[in-house]
Amino acid sequence: MQVVTVRLDEDLVAELEAEAEERGCNRTEYIRNLLRNRERIRENTPEHTQENTGEYAAVVDRLDALEARVDELEGRGTSPPTAPIDTEPTPDPPANPDADVRDRVREAIGDGPPRKSHARDALVEAVALLAERGPLSTGELKDELYPRYESEYSTKRTMWNSLDRHLGELPGVHKPEYGTWAVDVDAI
Repeated sequence: MQVVTVRLDEDLVAELEAEAEERGCNRTEYIRNLLRNRERIRENTPEHTQENTGEYAAVVDRLDALEARVDELEGRGTSPPTAPIDTEPTPDPPANPDADVRDRVREAIGDGPPRKSHARDALVEAVALLAERGPLSTGELKDELYPRYESEYSTKRTMWNSLDRHLGELPGVHKPEYGTWAVDVDAI
């Protein structure tokens, strides 16, 4: 066999390692298998399968129709919103400190990794959870975050592999003890 070197970003490497582990093989074997089966994989993508493309278009159309209906029911559609029954002025909602934390984390991430938007969002949410609840174990963070992002990650481990190294690099985030994460909000 000939050795080929390929440079991959950290997020992709973490995903490949997690997928390989799920399948009970090492990363090299898994990548080799993907490359050997690339034609079959390509043939099964929506842009190469007319049947899938039609199904995808039907789902998109249905989603658009549902979103339009929600907008209409919430008064954002073409029909005018109905007047509220309660005519008392609504007090301003209290300031949301979590929103400020999220904004500061997004600013701290900037253009740096992780590159995928769902990974960035999960990272922001992890810090917001730490700010809201105080120190949490890795397991507690995974249990909280995974249900929100399970459509993006195949397992909790895959999700965590794409987040943990970036979490520790954020300003204010630290490990007060092994397996526990905390954040000093003022340091973000």
